[in-house]
Amino acid sequence: MRRGLALAAIALLLGGCGGDDPDPLERGDAERLAYARERLDDAIDTEEVLRTDRTEARRLRRVVAADNLPNVVPSLVDERTRRDFLRYATSDAARALRRPAEDAVLLITTTLEGKDRDERIRTLGRQTVAGYLREAERDTEPIWPDLARRLADL
Repeated sequence: MRRGLALAAIALLLGGCGGDDPDPLERGDAERLAYARERLDDAIDTEEVLRTDRTEARRLRRVVAADNLPNVVPSLVDERTRRDFLRYATSDAARALRRPAEDAVLLITTTLEGKDRDERIRTLGRQTVAGYLREAERDTEPIWPDLARRLADL
């Protein structure tokens, strides 16, 4: 009986000292994940605008064609993504933003490859890798199911 109590006390002590709380990801990895999630969210939000508001889709397409202003559509970071946006903005919203979403998912998967799913992401408070992946998968799935599967498979 005493031995059982002693073991329970040790377990409580270790739990209270952070024995069950894994170390956070390195700062660089955490910053890459925050950046990737921001880019993925930009792509998701812009896809919704294109899909639900044809007038706004045409306006955004005109602005991007004239200026390529990154603050108008932050996901357009290079000529390749800009070209896809211009081609599909008014006809296929998911395809117009696929490359930025794919780039963000690639950054997420390469950053988290081999990482413990219980590790915390320092730039996101106490969120774990597993929670981060679940949220990204959930938000991505309705638009790009194959990209969501890549996140789920990680």
